[in-house]
Amino acid sequence: DFGGQRQGALAQYRPSAAGLELVAILGSGGSHPCHLAADDRRLAVANYSGASVGLFALADGRLATQTGIARFVEWYRQYYKVA
Repeated sequence: DFGGQRQGALAQYRPSAAGLELVAILGSGGSHPCHLAADDRRLAVANYSGASVGLFALADGRLATQTGIARFVEWYRQYYKVA
């Protein structure tokens, strides 16, 4: 759980003289984040159990804000035959 919700989290770190410094932490938009894909402006994270993809804006190489969530709940329920 992250932020009082059933979701995973994304954390971004940068090197510093003391080791690693936390830059940003945001909820992934679903449960069990498992894969990331990024370009210069965006980051997408696949959430395994949440059957969703969280979309995030990057600003100057930093994790900025969540811009959207695509959910695949109906497909997930039909495929795995769950209620």
